Amino acid sequence: MAISSLNQSASNERFRQYTGGIQRKIMVLLILMVIGITVALAFLSLIGLHSMKGQKSDSERSEKFFNAKLENLKKFVEKMGEQIGNVSVGEFIGLQNGQKTLFERLGELGEQTKRQQHAKDRRIDELEKEQQRNFDQLSNEQQKINKSLIVSLDKFTQMKNDQQKEEQLFGKITDLEKKINKQQIKMALLTLRGNYWDDNASNSGIKITDDKNLTVTNEFYYYGCRSIFAFRPILQNNDFAAIFFYFEISVNHMQTSVQFGFAEKPLPIRRRNGTYAYDSDGQFLIDGSPQGPKTNSFNAGDVVGIGINLATQQIFFVKNGLRLGW
Repeated sequence: MAISSLNQSASNERFRQYTGGIQRKIMVLLILMVIGITVALAFLSLIGLHSMKGQKSDSERSEKFFNAKLENLKKFVEKMGEQIGNVSVGEFIGLQNGQKTLFERLGELGEQTKRQQHAKDRRIDELEKEQQRNFDQLSNEQQKINKSLIVSLDKFTQMKNDQQKEEQLFGKITDLEKKINKQQIKMALLTLRGNYWDDNASNSGIKITDDKNLTVTNEFYYYGCRSIFAFRPILQNNDFAAIFFYFEISVNHMQTSVQFGFAEKPLPIRRRNGTYAYDSDGQFLIDGSPQGPKTNSFNAGDVVGIGINLATQQIFFVKNGLRLGW
């Protein structure tokens, strides 16, 4: 009986030593598993964080997810440490199956993370390509606009240069016209000599008051119109008459309106058809009809003249040596 009890005690001691060895092996194995799982999770976290390409919000969510997993694993290890003394062989096999399931789940999560990251990478690539296309399109449109602006600026510069040339040419033409007008007046002044009033071509009431027939007076200015013609017409006894003719009068005294100018021949006295005249009220008249506003009236003390350029068929008027703008 004593021998049987001794053998029983020895058997129990060997079983406890055996199970204690198994427990130590299980503990070491679990620690290695936890270390491996931790390393794997850390590696997956690094891959996820590196591949996010600046997607800050996704990285933060991934980091929180894996931190939560690590926290759960820590709690699991602590719980396993508390229960490790009571683990049996069957429970150890169950733990191995749980470990396998956990690794499979982690593998699935890793693959899912890779697929999601690949989808994000493709979307980012598509957005970058679309952005590049939009940038290229805008760049091309901007280049077209710049070319159009350059062409418009060149046209504007050309138009401005042309306008300046036209203004310069107009200024030269204006200066030339002034010189021609002065020359016309100077040349036409040569025709003043040798002409005088024709006493036989006047109305009653018109009186020549000097012996050279250069001064006339209207003695009945208060009653009706009076007319008088020059003795010599245009194109007679005038070396320059083929081009220019000019005559002028000095107004010594005036109590009524005065008109002077050119008339067609023959023309009855007191008729105004076929006449081109300068009225003292400042109007240019054709056939006695006003041809514009009253702008250059004359009175006693003024010297007024009329000339004709036969080359250009133009009539011009002069007041006190200045050509008028008709």
